[in-house]
Amino acid sequence: MMLCQVGEINREQDLDCTCNNFLMAGCSNKAVYDNIQLNNRQECNSVPSAQYQECVERSNKSYEEYERERKAAARAS
Repeated sequence: MMLCQVGEINREQDLDCTCNNFLMAGCSNKAVYDNIQLNNRQECNSVPSAQYQECVERSNKSYEEYERERKAAARAS
């Protein structure tokens, strides 16, 4: 497992590090989801202004709503 230091990795590695750090700390799926959503909201600052609102709305989905949708999709397949 890689050790992660800010500023030395790209976005994909950052996501891997975030997940690994939470898993190593024994955090819940909700904590991982919330941290990923926070990172997604921060990324919205770099999208064109015409796409900003949609980006923010997408990254504001609650964990509970995400879980409902995930479970419904799993039942449908």
